[in-house]
Order: sequence, then structure tokens, then C-alpha cells
Amino acid sequence: MACYLLGINHQKQLDTHPLYGQLFETYIVNEYLKYFTNHQTHSLMYFFRNRRGLEADVLLDQGLKFFLGEIKSAHTVSSHPFDNLLKIKELLNKPAVLNLIYGGQENQKRTVGNIISWENLVDNLLLR
Repeated sequence: MACYLLGINHQKQLDTHPLYGQLFETYIVNEYLKYFTNHQTHSLMYFFRNRRGLEADVLLDQGLKFFLGEIKSAHTVSSHPFDNLLKIKELLNKPAVLNLIYGGQENQKRTVGNIISWENLVDNLLLR
């Protein structure tokens, strides 16, 4: 719907559109909402940002722990993808699962967190 309203009619237009990153984030958040609704899972979902600009695209409060997610439309992963999420985890002072959801194709488990391909998002929605 957002693409239609923006006049994006073809994939090639989307790939180079200046709002591609925001549209990608919106798509991922909508996938989470659909999953929780369809599986009748109750989870409070937030966007986190403090006064210093530290932010997480997705913060799910699971009661005993948090899920912190960063969403990047890039097809590659930066050298330190969890730096901001680790800082937020310290601020929250509660156990947290850290995930980077990105536009690439491979999933990776790292010591600090998980890197999840948007293509495998549904398979990885449950907190691990």
C-alpha cells in the first residue's frame, strides 16, 4: 500500500527509492505484528530511543527478558552490528536477545546475537 501511494510500481523503482530503508523497516515490523496476531502471542512492541539518540527499531517486552532488534535494508552486515543494541541492553538492565534483521540472505549466530535474513524472518520470530 505504501509503495502504491508513493508511485512505486516496479521492484526496480523500489531498489533505488530514497525511502527504501524506511519501507523495509515498515515491512519487517508489519511481519512481526502479523505473526503475533495470527499466533495469538501477546507481546508489547516498542521503538526505543533515548535522549542521546541511541535507538533500537524493535523492543519486545517478554516479561523476563527483552528482544532487541535492529533492522537494516543493506545486503551486507557491518563489522560491529550489535554495538548500539549492547548499549541499550546495559541501560535496560534485563536479559535480552539481540537480533539484526537485514536485507541479505544468510542467517548467522554470533556470540553476542543473531543475524537474521529478512527471507527467513518468520522462521526466526520466536525468541531464542
